[in-house]
Amino acid sequence: MSVTHLCSLPFGTNPGRLDPCIGRHWIALPLTKNTVGLWKISQITKCLPIELTNHSSEVCAITLSSDRITYLVSACREKIFMWDLCSERDGQISSKLCHSNPGDVTALSINNSNDIIAVGVDFKILLLKEGSKDAVTILEAHRGMITKLAFCPHYSATLVSLSDDRSFCVWDIQDSSLLFHSKIISSSPLISVSMNWTNPQIAIGTADGFLKVFDLGSSNDFRQLSSVDISSALKKYIEKKSPSESMLPEGSAVNTKMNRQQKNTDRNCAGNPAVVQISESVLSVEYVYFAQDCLLVNTGNDNSSGISDILLEKPPLICVITSNAILQINSRSFEILKAIKLHSPIVSHSFCGIKNIGTLSYAASCQTNSTEMLVVVGTIFQGKIEVLQLEVADQIDYVHLDKTEDSLPISVAGESTLTIIPLSAVLSSSPLVAEMLPPIESKPVTKGDVATGKKKLSSVMNQPLTFKAKVSSSGYLQAPRTAMFKPDTSQSKFLNMDHQRRTKQEPRRSSFAKVLKADYDTQKGPPIDCCDNFQVDAGGSAVLCLRFSNDGSNLGCALSNKCALTLKSAYSKHISTTFLGHNNIVNSIYWSSSTSYVLTASNDKTALLWNKTGGEPLLSLTHQRGTVKEVNSNNTSSPLMRKLSTQQSYRKYQSSELSTSRRQSLTSTDNKPFTKEIKHAQFFYVDKFILLTHGANLSLFKYHIAQNKDDIKKYQCYSRYKLVENWQTVSAVFTATAAVNAFYSHLVICATSGRNVEVYDLNKSVLAHTFIECHSRPAHSIAINEGSCFASQPTEAHNVIATSSLTDPIKLWDLRTRTNVQALQGHLNNAHACQITFSPCGDYLASGSENQMVYIFDLRTGTYLDPLRGHSDVVTSVAFHPGYPLLASGSLNGRILFFKSL
Repeated sequence: MSVTHLCSLPFGTNPGRLDPCIGRHWIALPLTKNTVGLWKISQITKCLPIELTNHSSEVCAITLSSDRITYLVSACREKIFMWDLCSERDGQISSKLCHSNPGDVTALSINNSNDIIAVGVDFKILLLKEGSKDAVTILEAHRGMITKLAFCPHYSATLVSLSDDRSFCVWDIQDSSLLFHSKIISSSPLISVSMNWTNPQIAIGTADGFLKVFDLGSSNDFRQLSSVDISSALKKYIEKKSPSESMLPEGSAVNTKMNRQQKNTDRNCAGNPAVVQISESVLSVEYVYFAQDCLLVNTGNDNSSGISDILLEKPPLICVITSNAILQINSRSFEILKAIKLHSPIVSHSFCGIKNIGTLSYAASCQTNSTEMLVVVGTIFQGKIEVLQLEVADQIDYVHLDKTEDSLPISVAGESTLTIIPLSAVLSSSPLVAEMLPPIESKPVTKGDVATGKKKLSSVMNQPLTFKAKVSSSGYLQAPRTAMFKPDTSQSKFLNMDHQRRTKQEPRRSSFAKVLKADYDTQKGPPIDCCDNFQVDAGGSAVLCLRFSNDGSNLGCALSNKCALTLKSAYSKHISTTFLGHNNIVNSIYWSSSTSYVLTASNDKTALLWNKTGGEPLLSLTHQRGTVKEVNSNNTSSPLMRKLSTQQSYRKYQSSELSTSRRQSLTSTDNKPFTKEIKHAQFFYVDKFILLTHGANLSLFKYHIAQNKDDIKKYQCYSRYKLVENWQTVSAVFTATAAVNAFYSHLVICATSGRNVEVYDLNKSVLAHTFIECHSRPAHSIAINEGSCFASQPTEAHNVIATSSLTDPIKLWDLRTRTNVQALQGHLNNAHACQITFSPCGDYLASGSENQMVYIFDLRTGTYLDPLRGHSDVVTSVAFHPGYPLLASGSLNGRILFFKSL
């Protein structure tokens, strides 16, 4: 984004600090107390202003209509005039009187049809109709002076008013009724407003530097969608873009009033006074739009989703002008795309090449075309207004985003393309080619056989001595048989045999089996009706994690009472299986792709692999290098070593160019137990590997599950596992992990305690990308839009992930472009780790909340539906059924609720 100074316009006496107005074709400014000046934008540097001199007293408010047929409304204490700017001939513009003696007018607005004028007089709102010089309706609800008025472009009868009482009202002018009166939303006055023409939303700027966005849909209760601290966001943007520069933008103030402790602290810093940033008052807010025709192309795939809609449509930008900077913010993610500090020199066409603007007092902006904006700014100490031409920040064309690096942003052009569905084959030196082969069974031989080299014939005397619980009897103690054969000559049974065979009923198929054969029904909508509940135990143990199996036949629950639980469908029958084996709370539970095994991770520093039917663990992951017996054996003649030497993959793996800080030798005998809690464990690469995180380590294990079992040594486990690769983060610990197991994928997404999100490419065994400071606190939950085998989505939709953190909105990220594409706000999450998950259709995202409700966000609208009630404690876990619209949610008191669609 670049800015250019075009010219300077004279700005007369303005005791009322009247803001300038700008439209697509005109700029209106007060020249004198009772004169308004008009400039044509197309001839702004060549012609003189048109003077409107009908007012007899000081002009106190002006406004321009937003329609192509442009009107100007100006007001003073005695009269309100409406000027038809399309009738301009030789500097003359016709006008008509709309109202007389209105009083002290503080705000004006024209509706979209140009037939109703809203006039703010003190704390009242007058509605004037075309052809009537008297007020049709008077609206009263505010307790302070009206500062701004705006008509909604989506609902013709909706009017929004801002007041000095730091609240806003939504009116229905057709019924002259108040639809909504907000609470006090800011500690400072509301000074700027703008309507979103693509969605029924309104953006409000405050004097203390906050941008607040609200939903105007009555069905959503006019809820707040986002609140952006401009000063903090601008500081974070500068730190990311230019870390070598000052942490604060230009235009900072020196704090000369310091207490004694501050003076003692800064005494050793010679010549470094304390620096405090000036408050960034939001002087102007304006939505900027893009052409969508070239983007909404027919790709030939009707299986669209809410996420694919997000990637196809370019969201409008919000142009925010503060007292020190001009910013362009994404209206979905609410992140700054571009920012310009006005204290820096600006290229000028009318001066000597450079122009300095300084701190602003007035600002207004308008979009002239799809790539440019016009901005007018000024200060109270100068008698002129500066006109700036601003380029709109570039956005990524997701439709034409191909698999080459040329279409990627400059910030990621040097990096490889990240996709959940891999674009390249597995490398020969990749850790993903490692295999865990079962041991070869060999018959024992005696020393005599080895010495002679001859195979001895088996005889009765050479067989091992065995003891059995039952010995077959020779029959001496049984009574002698009197009848050797007695046929069944029942005639009735013989005659009914064919009839029973014909009338034998086939086993009835359950309704669940019928559902699994059908596709996911997206027409039913989200699950909002509570249909069943289940209590995990009488003690009220917390449900920390929920996950459905891939076929939806089972639901896994990780509990805080040191055990895991699985529920079998239909869930209303409450058929459950308990897994006992951990000595601390269970953090996660994960199903294998075949739904035959269950993997649990616990704070007791172990991960256990179970059969879905329960019983003893099939495999215990307790050591960092693998099974103790497996790691300590260095016999190269083992079947595994023979297989690796045959394929030469073991030699390639040892000679691969990996970082020594992140690679550990496979032949190391230092096999220590896990020293940190295992926060997450899952199957990976379609059940080929086990992936887990412990502390600052991300470990990939290969494993083998022994199917046969010795009846005598039944407690001896023959299953084994071995470390393939280990990666370490520079942060203290991993806080969340997510990867896809339903299909082959190379990427693993991890959140760290350093507030970063790291993407690992296990095919190349590298850290592919790091999202720096994604949240204000470490993310505690990551969700990947992997869909399910019952619902199909576009390929690009799988590249979207979601992260959740305490006190922060849920953020959606696109792995291809490394950008934040949407922010979801509304749930309460200040202390507990609440799980998030995508729906199989990709239209919704569910989240737990601390206000005992479940929130389902509609990704197409960017806001949540009606919260799901029924819980009596904090909702910590949520899971969507893969086959049909069913949502399971668990809370801290051990209660699981099931919600279905209507």
